[in-house]
Order: sequence, then structure tokens, then C-alpha cells
Amino acid sequence: MVKLKAWDWTPGERVVADLAAREGDYEWREEPYASPDGEKIASVVKAGDFAFTVIVNEELWGEQFEKAWFPRFSPDGRLTCLVMNEDEWTVAVDGTPWESKSDFIWNTQFSADGKTIAASVQSGMEYGMVVNDTPWETMYTNANHWLLSPDGKKTAAAVQVKPLGQADVDTFKQGVFSAAIDGQVWDKAFMNVWHMAFGPKNAFLAAEIRLSQYEYSIAVDGTPWNAVYQAVWEPAVSPAGNVVAPVRQGGKWYMAQDGETLWKKPFTQIFNPTFSPDGNHLAALVATGLGKWTAAV
Repeated sequence: MVKLKAWDWTPGERVVADLAAREGDYEWREEPYASPDGEKIASVVKAGDFAFTVIVNEELWGEQFEKAWFPRFSPDGRLTCLVMNEDEWTVAVDGTPWESKSDFIWNTQFSADGKTIAASVQSGMEYGMVVNDTPWETMYTNANHWLLSPDGKKTAAAVQVKPLGQADVDTFKQGVFSAAIDGQVWDKAFMNVWHMAFGPKNAFLAAEIRLSQYEYSIAVDGTPWNAVYQAVWEPAVSPAGNVVAPVRQGGKWYMAQDGETLWKKPFTQIFNPTFSPDGNHLAALVATGLGKWTAAV
């Protein structure tokens, strides 16, 4: 967790790291990343032929890798990097690689307190997630829209659950996508599944879905809202567990909640619904006309 009280708020100037101090120990240095508290600066460096590592302030990680990329600090200050040796990828945390390996890895995510680290993985042409060094038991031929719950206890992704050949439109129309929570898929499949949101305490999962060529809705734990729309955007969940989403009806966008119209006023577009921490207010970015943007509360 980001401990703001522990940060140094003293006015003035202070040298955190001399980025030129170790230039003789590597061939090149990539873009720098700062830790949440501003006390560390990290970069991937090339230390030799097929030898990459990470430098933090003026200290190099002890282990070298054939490839390294995407260094990111977790909220609790640990440094992660995606690394590869012998054609196997994993996550290295503060210089120590995880034991689980995959053909490729990307999209590092963190829980709010930083204790959970997750990433998207591909092995044997199947896709899933790895969480704190433990991969999903079930993998899928296609997966996207990866999600880690804020508390780090649940993961989710939109996944393909039926084989789909090239130009197999009929099977696609029947529904080949669903959502998987920690690798376990919903019972129902849809034509498409997109962005998702967990409910309070991960009690449920809501997602954008496509029911047919022209019909869209929101599904909660695989059950669609009763209402069908021309289009929908990513859902948001209130602290009380109400699911809202921008929906399109009659060529205009409205805010809907649990399948009912919440904001009666239509807009040209609605994006990014966000609840206040106490759940008493809902805000979103809205367009009142072509090129006319503001916020609505």
C-alpha cells in the first residue's frame, strides 16, 4: 500500500540517484521508471551480448537475462520486470524470477496494496493469467480484457470457449465468448464479451456483452440484463453493488443501472462512469454535442 505519511515532503532539492554513475557497466540504458514514493529510479540496461538486467538507482540486479522489458513498481514499492531466459518468460520481483514459466508474458497488474502481482501469459498457444507465481489451471485459445480485482483476490478475462474456424460465421453467431474468473468460465457464452468489473468483495462479475449482430447488454455472472441496447460501454459498480453502464438507445446515450434507465437525460456520448467513495454520487464524461465535452454528475 502507498504509505503517503512515510514519503519525504521536505521542500528543496535532493539527489535521489546519479543516473550517470554506472554508465561504464552497461552498453545502454532504457527509459527510467520511478517508484511511487519517488525514492527509486529503475531502468532496463544492456550489460552485454544477450545480457539484460535492471538498474535501481545506482545498483544493478545480480541476475542477468536474455531479454527484459516492462519494469514497473508495485504500490508497495517492489520492482517487477518481465524477463526471459532460454526462451521462457516470467516475472522477476526485486531481481528474483518466479518459478512459473510461459512462452510469453505481458500486462503486469497490481492489487491496490501491492501484495498481489498478476500478468497475462501465453503457453502452448493458450492464454490465461499468472497470479503471485501461480498460473490459471485452465487456459484458453483466446483471451483478452484482463482484470485483477482491487483487493488482488480475483482475476478475470474474456475468453473463447468454443473452437472457431476461419470465416465460421454461424458458430460465431451462436456465441463463442464468455468470462472466466480465476480460469473458471461462466456457464453461458455470447457473441462477444468485453470489459468487466468486479462487485464489492468480488461478489459478482459484470461485463459488456454482445447478444447478436445488433443487440448489446450487460451480463452479471453470466445473466444478461433484461434490457437490450444498440451499444454499451464498460460497466461500473457502486459500493452498494449497483451496476451502471452507458447504453445507447434511439441513437442517444443514457446511463443505465441494473437494466433500467438511471439518467433520463440523453447525451451524444457517455464515457467512464465513476462513483464517489461513499457511493452517493455518480459522475461520467459526456458529450452534449459534436466536439462538446463536459462532466455530468
